Amino acid sequence: MKKIMLFALSVIFAFAMFAGCSEKGTDVVTVRVYAPDGAPAIGMARLIEKNFGNAEYKIVPPANIGGAVLGGDADIAIMPTNAAASLYKRGADIAMLGITNFGSLYLIGNGNGEESLSDLAGKVVYSIGQGNVPDLVFRYLLKESGIEYRFASTPQEGVVSLAYVAEGTELIGGLAAGKMNYGVISEPAATVALGKVQTASRLFDIQALYSSVTGAENGYPQAALVVKKSFYYRKPEYVRDFVREYAASVAEKWAENNSEQALSAIKSKGSTTVAILNSDIVKGCNISFMPSADCKRQVLDFCAALEAVKEESESPDSSTPNDNFFVSVSL
Repeated sequence: MKKIMLFALSVIFAFAMFAGCSEKGTDVVTVRVYAPDGAPAIGMARLIEKNFGNAEYKIVPPANIGGAVLGGDADIAIMPTNAAASLYKRGADIAMLGITNFGSLYLIGNGNGEESLSDLAGKVVYSIGQGNVPDLVFRYLLKESGIEYRFASTPQEGVVSLAYVAEGTELIGGLAAGKMNYGVISEPAATVALGKVQTASRLFDIQALYSSVTGAENGYPQAALVVKKSFYYRKPEYVRDFVREYAASVAEKWAENNSEQALSAIKSKGSTTVAILNSDIVKGCNISFMPSADCKRQVLDFCAALEAVKEESESPDSSTPNDNFFVSVSL
């Protein structure tokens, strides 16, 4: 009888200890890390390859990243900077840790010696989705360069016509068939497009044009590393270590120097759009890490720039965040 009582007490004690660990979240909590497919996901490749932090990594279609963050599924995520700011303004429980990409957009096409954006007057330029970041950034560059544009799928004399496709494959197919001559597209899809369209070339580096117009040194703040605030307050050490590991992988150019491993890593977590990867493509993705404290002004200016060219029907709500959106960890 005594032995039975001792055994029962030991079971109760063990269960109590386990329950305590669950409550404190020391070992049993699964951290969920999301990234949108494409250039932003490539920056996460080293952490995926190492299974850093024993996290559950997921690469999802770009259209799904906002829902994962807004719905609370993601503890840590990479997502478009303006979309993160917009979700924050709508009450999402997130904060920005830093910028992970400084633009990966290029204007490619079957050009005729265009040397400046003004040479595109009288021509049609395609983008993927009206009101998406590539479109808004390109519109902003046209506006700041004093170049008139209109929404039209046919050439208009003296102005740049802007037309849209639903996805990158449609743009690449249109260029290959000769139905389209110019398109704004991001890496890695830009390199894929140039490989399939022998007559096309890379005409303009959108990042360089943005820097020229705004004075920014490193392009535009395309994607941000965000964290669920409640998770950040619960697990500050984990978040700090995660940010340090991400920054270290960028500093050592891991994806650029290990492109095959990087491709394998992101494919293992759901990437379907990155068909090929090499060091040149990774360079073109402008993967970086700049802490919030150092890029706050750039982010605010970028959000304001996009607001300046939005049509009312695209998104009437302002996406410019306040100071509480930005949090920093020591590197």
